[in-house]
Amino acid sequence: MTGRTILAGLLFGAALAACAALCGGCTSLATNVRQVESNDPNVRRQGVESIARNPGAKRYPKVRELLCLVARSDPDPQVRGAACRALGRNEGEGVIDTLTHVLENDREPYVRVDAVAGLAMHRGPEAIPPIAKALAQDPSLDVQVAAAQALRKYKERSAADALVGGVGASNIAVAQNSWESLRYMTGQNLPRDPDPWKQYLKSTQKPFARYGRPPPLPKGEDQRPFVVRGPADAVKDLFKEDVREGELK
Repeated sequence: MTGRTILAGLLFGAALAACAALCGGCTSLATNVRQVESNDPNVRRQGVESIARNPGAKRYPKVRELLCLVARSDPDPQVRGAACRALGRNEGEGVIDTLTHVLENDREPYVRVDAVAGLAMHRGPEAIPPIAKALAQDPSLDVQVAAAQALRKYKERSAADALVGGVGASNIAVAQNSWESLRYMTGQNLPRDPDPWKQYLKSTQKPFARYGRPPPLPKGEDQRPFVVRGPADAVKDLFKEDVREGELK
């Protein structure tokens, strides 16, 4: 890896040695670790993606540490993003901290989206605070939407509380995804307004009893597939309010 630090070099060597010593005759993982050292970012990315697909990679702490280092410091954003996705499949020390660091500090929005995805693969409650913070504070709408979608994976009040805040967002995409996540988590058919959701969460002991059974979205002429609409429909749509958009008002 171009310009890697002494620490990176030592960690790379340790990961490679671990593969050689523990993997025995298995050479594929060691080959993938060697790819991560390449000067070519495409080769590094392919190596990281191959490590992610290798179920045996989880057994080697040094490989996990190498992925953490790549996610934090690789000069290529696609490689950093691939490392975040790979860490989503890993458990152990440093994983949540690394993904949180990337989510809060990486300059590329799509890498932060990958960090959200990696965190969401960890179903423990420790992953919720950084995702909730991204929903509320990240400057990228893409990251906020990804966070709103990710929080539906948790049957936790802290996730639901964060989504209630998202329902009140000024951006329609963020508000809608937060609303749909709450519907998915609770099975409740409440308006896209924070107050009814606050009241519901406050009034029930089992808010997630209907988890995974969202009610149907509001029906209306605008819900028809585009392919069955004629030119006249398209013109009328220019002057018509979407039924879901109306609920935001």
